[in-house]
Amino acid sequence: MIALQACACPRCKRASRPLAFIADIRRITENTMSLLAARKAERDAILADLLNALEVLRRQRGVAIAIEAGAEHLAELDAEEAAYFARARALGAAWA
Repeated sequence: MIALQACACPRCKRASRPLAFIADIRRITENTMSLLAARKAERDAILADLLNALEVLRRQRGVAIAIEAGAEHLAELDAEEAAYFARARALGAAWA
C-alpha cells in the first residue's frame, strides 16, 4: 500500500479523508473475502465427507448384492443412503 505524507494544512487533511475511507473499504473487503474463503473450504470438506460416505454405501450395496444378502440388509443400506441424500439436500438449501 502506498504511504501518504501527512500535511498539517486543513486543505490536505480534508483531501486525505477519502483516501483513508478507501483504505478502510479495501481492508473490510479483504477480511470479508478471507471469511468467505474459509466458509467455502468448510463447505467443500463437508461435501467431500458426504460424497465419501455415499461412495462407501455404494460399494457396500455392491458387496451385499454379490453375496446375496437379505432384503433387510439392503433396506438398511437404502435407508442410510436416503439419510445422506436428505442431509445433502438440507445443506444445499441452507447454503443457497
